Amino acid sequence: MDFDTTQPLSEQIHAILSRLGPFMDQEVYEKKILDIYQGQLLPYIEEELAVEISDADARRIAFARIPPINFCRRITDKLAKTYIEDVERDATNPKDQELLDYYISQMNPDVVFARADKLLELHKYCALEPFWYDGQPRLRVLSADRFKVLSDDPVDPLRPTLFIKYVGTSNPWIYETTTEDGVQINDADTEVRNVQQYHLFTDTQFLIIDVDWDASDNTPQYMIRTDLMEEYELGDGVNPYGVIPFIFVRRPDIDKLIPFPDTDMYRMTTLIPRILADLNYAVQFNSHSRFIFTDIDPESVKGGADNIWTVRSVEGEGTAPSVTTLSPTVDITGVAQLIEMQVGLWLQSKGIRAGATGRPYDSQAISGIARMIEEMDATQYRKELTDLWTSVEYKFWELVEHLHNADWSQREGAEFTYGFSSDFTENLSVTFPTPQPTLSETDRLANVRQKLDMGIISKE
Repeated sequence: MDFDTTQPLSEQIHAILSRLGPFMDQEVYEKKILDIYQGQLLPYIEEELAVEISDADARRIAFARIPPINFCRRITDKLAKTYIEDVERDATNPKDQELLDYYISQMNPDVVFARADKLLELHKYCALEPFWYDGQPRLRVLSADRFKVLSDDPVDPLRPTLFIKYVGTSNPWIYETTTEDGVQINDADTEVRNVQQYHLFTDTQFLIIDVDWDASDNTPQYMIRTDLMEEYELGDGVNPYGVIPFIFVRRPDIDKLIPFPDTDMYRMTTLIPRILADLNYAVQFNSHSRFIFTDIDPESVKGGADNIWTVRSVEGEGTAPSVTTLSPTVDITGVAQLIEMQVGLWLQSKGIRAGATGRPYDSQAISGIARMIEEMDATQYRKELTDLWTSVEYKFWELVEHLHNADWSQREGAEFTYGFSSDFTENLSVTFPTPQPTLSETDRLANVRQKLDMGIISKE
C-alpha cells in the first residue's frame, strides 16, 4: 500500500499510516538517546543491570554504585561544533541585508542550528521549522521523535515529499469506528480515547489528523480534524505556503531517507557505566575481608552481616569449628584499560582518531579514558559536516525568503512589508570558521618547547 502526493491526502490516510507504523520501534531508541543526552542516563543503566542481576540485594547494592558518566553527551558535544563560533551571512543588496539581519536577530539561527547539529549527531537527522508566532518570526529544531518524512518521488526517493509533524497527544475525543477503507460505521459503539495528533504537509496540501494506534484490531483508527483546520483558516486543505515549511537535515553519508537509529551510541553509553558499576561493586567487597565460620553458631558471632558467612560441614566428617579469611582483589587498572580499549576502538570505528591511546600509567588509568575523548581528533569529520550545514544554510534562507515574500511580510504588524529581491539567495554568502585540528597534550608541549628554543617566549 503506497501513497501519491498528487492525490488528496484525506483519501490515502491508511496508506500513509502503513508507511509510518514501522518507525514506531525506531522511535523508542531515538527517545532513549535523547533522554540520555538530556541527563536521564541512570534509569536506562538500571534497566540494563536489572536484566543481569536477579538477586534483589545484589541489585540494590549495584544500583547504589552506578556512576552515571554520560559518554553520549560528552562525545556529542565534542563532535557537534560546527556552530561553536558565529557564522557570517552577507547579502549584496542593502535591503536584503537589512531583512537578513532582522531575521538573524529574531530567529537566533546560530543557537538553534547548534542544537540541530547535536541532534544530527544523536539521531543522524533532524528538521528546522521557521514559523510565525505572536507577530514575530521564530525558529525551532525538531528532534527525530517529533516528526517523520516520506517520499513518493520515483526518481529521487531521498527527497521528502510528505512531512509529518508529531504535535503530541490530542484531547480525548469520541469517534465512530471506521472500516479499513475509512468509512464510518454509524451504528458502532463510540469510545473516548487519548490519541496522537499529526500535521501533514506536502507542497500543496495540509491536513490534521488524530490517530489511535492501539485499536483492538491492530488497524490504526483516525479522524480528520476539520474543526482545527477551519480554526487555522485552512479548512480547504491547501498549504498556503506552496512549499513544505520545514528543512529536513540528514547525514550525507547515509543512503536512506530515514536513517536507522544509532544503537551503538546507546549500547556504549550504557555499557561503560555498567562496567564501572561492576568495578565499584567489587571494590566494595574488596574494602574489607570476608570471614567464613564453619560449624560455629551464627548467634555467637558479632560483626556485619555482609562480611560474615556461616556454613555447616557434612554430618559425620568430624571437622572442628574454624574461621577462614578471604581477602578479595580487584584489578582496577585492568578494568580501566579494558574500558579505554573499547572506547578507542568504538571511536575509530566511527572514523574518529582517539587521543591518548596506548596503555596509561596505572595511576592514570581512568583519566586516560577522559583524556582520550578530550583529545580525539574529528577535524576531517567536522569539515564534512561544515559542507553539509553550508548547504542547509542556503536551503533554509531560501525557505525564509519564500515565507517572507509569500506570507509573513503581509501579516498584520509585520515590521518589514517589502520582500527579498529575486536574486537574494543567489548572491547570499555564508562563511563558516575553518575547523582547526585538535592538538594532543604532547603536541601542545612540543609547540611550547619549540617557542622556547626560538626565543619567542621565555620561562619567566
